[in-house]
Amino acid sequence: MPGRHVAVFLVLLAGGLWAAGPRIAENGVAKAAIVVPDAATAVERRAAAELADGLKRVTGATFAVCPESAEPACTRLLVGATKASANLRKGKTWAFDEVLVARAPEGLVLDGHAERGPLYAVNAFLERHLGVRWWTSTEATYPHADAPVLPEADYSHTPPFKYREAYYLDAFDPLFKVRAHVNYTSLARYEIVKNRRIPADLGGDYGLYFFEGRKSAYHSFFEVLPPKTHFDAHPEWYSLVKGKRQAKQLCLTNAEMKKAFIAELLRRLRAAPDTNFIQVSQNDWHGACACDACRAVEAEEGGAHAGPLLRFVNDVAEAVEREFHEVRVDTFAYQYTRKAPANTRPRKNVVVRLCDIECAFNRPLGELDCNKAFLADLAHARVRMYLLRR
Repeated sequence: MPGRHVAVFLVLLAGGLWAAGPRIAENGVAKAAIVVPDAATAVERRAAAELADGLKRVTGATFAVCPESAEPACTRLLVGATKASANLRKGKTWAFDEVLVARAPEGLVLDGHAERGPLYAVNAFLERHLGVRWWTSTEATYPHADAPVLPEADYSHTPPFKYREAYYLDAFDPLFKVRAHVNYTSLARYEIVKNRRIPADLGGDYGLYFFEGRKSAYHSFFEVLPPKTHFDAHPEWYSLVKGKRQAKQLCLTNAEMKKAFIAELLRRLRAAPDTNFIQVSQNDWHGACACDACRAVEAEEGGAHAGPLLRFVNDVAEAVEREFHEVRVDTFAYQYTRKAPANTRPRKNVVVRLCDIECAFNRPLGELDCNKAFLADLAHARVRMYLLRR
């Protein structure tokens, strides 16, 4: 059986290579030191601590963490922006949240984009090379290894999505968020478990402005222009439904309403300088405006209710960008605004969330008839254009 002999040979060869490489630990004794820059950042120090903890769980050994200038005379695990990393990169700038795990003459470089990269690099090393798995915030697997060696192959990665959030109860734990490469936190009013922000030493995160009125970051129309304050004086700011102005949604083509909305939104942003994202989104019910002006925009946009919404959001985002260059305006493609507009595209500082709230999730989406309408929108070329930034 030639195939069997080849398989045995490959296993023996792999075992030989494993044994021949620079060892990280052997029989519960550390054979490597964790090295950080002399002026290490909080993130680099935390990444080194996470590495030391993970290695101890895998090998049983205790690993020293020392500054780069100490030059330990053993295998080095170089965490963060060390000289070894700079020599390896040769002046190349990091992509956002990029990660690098690579062999260098000085040892193993574990580095990345300064905000979170060193943490992500440590996690990648523990997962990919040592088989560590974090299943939940409380359950993990740390396979035992008597004599692990440095990896031979380099690893680099840049996330395809800049902002990432996992929204379920166990993912509200800050350390588990980082291990899942989550970097975004949004708060809602119905939280059985408190959703905690990621602290600075774990790289921090991005978050939506929290509206105290509804105790939520979402569905902001009436948070910004509440009907109890404005409807009596300005019923024309609100949606025309069945021939009558009603406090359902906003009339998104009303110029005076838009001016007042922008002024209030900017006031809130000035009072919250740490804001990264702020929602400009429809209320959590139906009642789109059916006035002649809104209907005309819908006709221009292929009959999509999202037409007036996205034009309005773009105008608000343009005003926000003039004063707050880094703030993103977040909105929904939700229920009656899910169908993509035919012509209008989001501005570069607008983030559109395509919402599948109507779908059933007990089976794959494509297997259930009740999900067909959503899947049709998802598959439509206009949805792709809708989600595309300029």
